[in-house]
Amino acid sequence: MERFTLGYLSTLPFLEILLTLFVYSIGRYIYLKRNARYIHFAREIIYLLLLAYTISIFHLTILSSISGIRREWIGMNLIPFQTIRSYINLYLEGELHNASVNIIGNIVVFIPLGCLLVLLDPKILFKKIFVIGFLFSFVIEILQLLLSIMKILSRSFDVDDLFLNTVGVLIGYLLVSGVRFLVKLIHKTIFLKTPLEKSKEVRK
Repeated sequence: MERFTLGYLSTLPFLEILLTLFVYSIGRYIYLKRNARYIHFAREIIYLLLLAYTISIFHLTILSSISGIRREWIGMNLIPFQTIRSYINLYLEGELHNASVNIIGNIVVFIPLGCLLVLLDPKILFKKIFVIGFLFSFVIEILQLLLSIMKILSRSFDVDDLFLNTVGVLIGYLLVSGVRFLVKLIHKTIFLKTPLEKSKEVRK
């Protein structure tokens, strides 16, 4: 999994990403100033991270395959858990790398999306995160299918990818929500005690 992550990071077009973020930042700043909007720096940083993440995912799922070997057939799996079962069988047969990259990798790369969405809107509902995650993955799968039909790249449409990607988004949401809950709980327990509670502790 570590090799997969490092390999993925090494293929990212960092120069193009930085250039896009720079152009976006200028346009965003001009827009906010012209409309007399307050600049919330933390929110703007999350927007930048979300844009960088979207570009990275687009590069991983689409652009990195354009220069690859094109096949005549177009793969499509509409049977839930069929692909997942095949990779689990590979794992049991000792093909640890292929199984982990295709199952865990499809989950892990979508965790940041869930994290960023809940950071952007702490009050966002679980079902909304689910819909956004599903649609985000669905758009990618459809693009892969259409570009494969046009013989621009060779990828497949897989309903299991939709499931795994959406699970990744939900995990990201739960992670950040859980951390926020714990921080609030600790802050409430330690820093928001009443004078009576503090005096009792001193007596002890």
